[in-house]
Amino acid sequence: MEKIIQFIKSYKVWILIGAILGILVTVILFNILKEREGDTKLEKIQNPFFTQTIDLDIDLKNIQEEIPSSDKVFKVTGNINSKFTSFLNTFHTYSNKIDFSKEIYLTLEKDTFSYSPKTRILMIDSQPGLTLWFKITSESDLETFFEEYFDIESITIVETKNIGNNTEYSGSYVFKKVEMGSVYLDGNAFSVEVNSKGDIVNLSMLLLNSSNIVEYQLMPLSDIETLIGDSRYPKMVFYTEIEERYYEQSPLFASSGVLTDFVVTEMSKVYTFIDSSNGFVVPTYKLIGDGRLKNSRDEKYLAKVNIFLCAINPAYLIERELEKGETFSDPVSPVDL
Repeated sequence: MEKIIQFIKSYKVWILIGAILGILVTVILFNILKEREGDTKLEKIQNPFFTQTIDLDIDLKNIQEEIPSSDKVFKVTGNINSKFTSFLNTFHTYSNKIDFSKEIYLTLEKDTFSYSPKTRILMIDSQPGLTLWFKITSESDLETFFEEYFDIESITIVETKNIGNNTEYSGSYVFKKVEMGSVYLDGNAFSVEVNSKGDIVNLSMLLLNSSNIVEYQLMPLSDIETLIGDSRYPKMVFYTEIEERYYEQSPLFASSGVLTDFVVTEMSKVYTFIDSSNGFVVPTYKLIGDGRLKNSRDEKYLAKVNIFLCAINPAYLIERELEKGETFSDPVSPVDL
């Protein structure tokens, strides 16, 4: 017994170091096993974008953004169609039943209401302006508007700009402590234009609120360099501006224009809802930059372009295929501008 005590006294420092190392190794192994277990439980989801049919060379120009190794994915459940109906009836008596499974287009007096069940985008145009019981003259008024009529409790306004005598507000919703938007609204969730009296003249919004959003799972991300290494990687392209001479050519050649190369000037990671067929809100890379279009005669034209790519590691994505009767084209093509 005395020999054992003497041994411990003589080598107590080494014994302590060995014990600490043993604990550290145990913790590290436990975490590795836990991560592997988590990976096996991950369910693959559909890539929200379609694989491209034409090669596109993307130049990042050393633009980088730090991203986490993984991020949250949300699933959209249910709808708030009743909020649209209620909002409509605030201004007009409309007794006909609305079929929300189809595209909606209503013209009531001088107001136009349209809604796409696929993108869940509600658009309103009102020449005289929609008059609420309060005026929208500030960001806090806009917050009140979304909360009162659509139960959207938190928004982030990212841009406020003047359009003549009108004011336009653009921004995102904040659900589950995350800012969310739509690719069809440039990554934003809403764009609201009010006149000098504080009445709404134009409204585009993603028709969702927090009751539709559930946290689905944590998924691994890929850096943007890895994704653009595949020139046909699934993406969605929006043209925001093309040089004027593009429209001086015949419609036949204009419609043949394709984006062949793209230089990124800005990059960010946003959470976007793409469409109801996919049904997820996913971390997405938004690339803003300068592109070059080429028509069937190899004539080249400069363009301002926004591109969206899903940031999730491709190993956890299922390739999206066209459904029966579905066609794929860029949402904002050169001939649309």
